Amino acid sequence: MVCHGIDIISGITSHLNGKQATVIFADQPLFAITKLIQWNWPEKYGENKVVAMLAPFHIEQVLARVIVQRNLC
Repeated sequence: MVCHGIDIISGITSHLNGKQATVIFADQPLFAITKLIQWNWPEKYGENKVVAMLAPFHIEQVLARVIVQRNLC
């Protein structure tokens, strides 16, 4: 399912922007699956073709959790 989604998004990106790498924002579970797909099929979904990014909200959540766990505040 995620591979199909990446294929659709990559097709749209290549139609609109030529050979630009596809950038995908995802929440934590989908981000993890996307990274596994990139590692297992680098010739089709490698880092130079698909850029997977963790959604900004989740980055803030992780940062807040680290601050609380390390007693930095």
